[in-house]
Amino acid sequence: MKNFKQYLTESVKEYSYRIKFAGLDKDADMNHLEKALEKYSVTSMSKPKVTPIQQHPMDFQNLDNLDVTIVDLVTGYPASLNELRLYVAHHMGLPEGNVLVFSGDHQEEIEREEAATQKEKPYKSLLTSPYEKVKKEDLYGTKYNEKLVKDEKKKSPKQTYAAKGDGKAETTNDLPQGKMSPVGSTVVKKPTAQSIRR
Repeated sequence: MKNFKQYLTESVKEYSYRIKFAGLDKDADMNHLEKALEKYSVTSMSKPKVTPIQQHPMDFQNLDNLDVTIVDLVTGYPASLNELRLYVAHHMGLPEGNVLVFSGDHQEEIEREEAATQKEKPYKSLLTSPYEKVKKEDLYGTKYNEKLVKDEKKKSPKQTYAAKGDGKAETTNDLPQGKMSPVGSTVVKKPTAQSIRR
């Protein structure tokens, strides 16, 4: 049977965060940040990664022409993201809008990391490459038109019309003319000489 110390060591949790600073001074002391975060029991802190200066940085769309410093952090004590953001901004002397804190399991951050590690296919210029071989019949002509019409018929929904049994729909043209008011069912009176004089 496990004793209390074993249960206690197994129940230790770690909380990971990613902190992003926009426009952080290059001389900023990360040791000062680590000391400030000691109250959260920092177990590890990565070296800061700095992105190139961008006109509108990814997570700071309202800021212009700044670089972004990224620090990954693991603590033994939990903190809410907003609390940590305000605390870090205060200790680093930055405006609150220049600091963002993400959870370590934030889906968008994970996807960005995966996209950055994937190798991109080598770029091939289309201007210098030869044309693709295409049959002329695939681009125009009777066969092309027949295929186009067939594909469009598959896409278009079937239309249903409200019609009588004989196939003719009833319209307003079928109503007797000059006897009914277009607004209601009252009989239209023809103007008399007296009503015209008034």
